Amino acid sequence: MGSRMVVYTAKIGMPSNRIVPPEKTEDYDFVTIESQNPHNSRRRSRLFKMLPHLFFPKYDISLWVDSRYQFRLRNLQTLVDKYLKDADWATWEFGWGGVSKYWPMVWKLTKRLPKLEREIREQVYRYKSLGMPQFIPAYHCAFILRRHSRVRHIGDFWWREYNLGCERDQVSFPFIVWRTGMKITKIPVEEKGRSVKWVG
Repeated sequence: MGSRMVVYTAKIGMPSNRIVPPEKTEDYDFVTIESQNPHNSRRRSRLFKMLPHLFFPKYDISLWVDSRYQFRLRNLQTLVDKYLKDADWATWEFGWGGVSKYWPMVWKLTKRLPKLEREIREQVYRYKSLGMPQFIPAYHCAFILRRHSRVRHIGDFWWREYNLGCERDQVSFPFIVWRTGMKITKIPVEEKGRSVKWVG
């Protein structure tokens, strides 16, 4: 039957620096998906990020962490117990410079990534035309804990929508949450600092 939880990341077209997993227990396996082909690396990594039910069907729970983070937390079961208690999906709340809502997040993103500004604006104005409120919560999707067998339709929808827009998945994910009405647990920014560290 295998472990009920998989912790995974993808390093596509990136240097093969080793990611240090949390302390091993019988409750999870740790998987790194690697490819040295740099072509369209961000979008290719998102395939694994958004569709764990296709790649890890024997597991009940998956934890995606972007490959630029290292774990501080050693016991991941505490996160499962705390953040999947009332929902099947949990991810970090957005916290760049105190920003926590969608429209301010998008504005910061266009300033940070001017080459993507036109593409991002077209995407968010399409969402606005569909009735999505501008000040719904924003999310930082570098850390996603989910019971993926229960929310596979969410992952499928996110992957389709992501491929219609820009390569930054934090632009499309709030639309998915709003459109589906899915219940989600926001993991506080403070928990991020306790769980992982940025290694660039």
